[in-house]
Amino acid sequence: MGKLPKNSYTSLLLFSCTFLFLLLFILSSFIQDQHMTLERNLRKNVFKYATDPQPHLQLAEYYAKQNNFDLAEKELAIALSQNVAQVIPQELTQISSIQKEYQRTVEKIDTVKSVLQEKPDYRDAWIQLSVLSFRVYRTEEALYALEQAYLLDPNEETVKDLRELLPWISY
Repeated sequence: MGKLPKNSYTSLLLFSCTFLFLLLFILSSFIQDQHMTLERNLRKNVFKYATDPQPHLQLAEYYAKQNNFDLAEKELAIALSQNVAQVIPQELTQISSIQKEYQRTVEKIDTVKSVLQEKPDYRDAWIQLSVLSFRVYRTEEALYALEQAYLLDPNEETVKDLRELLPWISY
């Protein structure tokens, strides 16, 4: 079997890239649908068991994990107003700890940003900013910080590892 013409390689590469793009699109749609279905089911339970605070607590926990603390607090307030005796302190503590961890991470982000104001060539601070930003779903900020770390030191193992975790992002 002889060599394929250059056009065949280009076509194969184009087909492969298109296939991967479609696969990633389908997978991301599936994941998004899963989150929407979960939220929809939690909301249905709120209406189905209107006098029970438990569905409100579950929805509050879901919102807290999505870093949507305004809605989480609203659902907690509804649960507490319905029947304080049935509200489990463990769930309140868990939601509170999620919110506190989010706030601590945001404070760390602010600290790292202030360091970067003074030392914009500080590679490790860019890496830290990237990791912290990913934790609180600030994806654009995280990717920007990772790119800055890469530009400062493309051979740094941590930067390479983080970039390998995100193969679908073009740099």
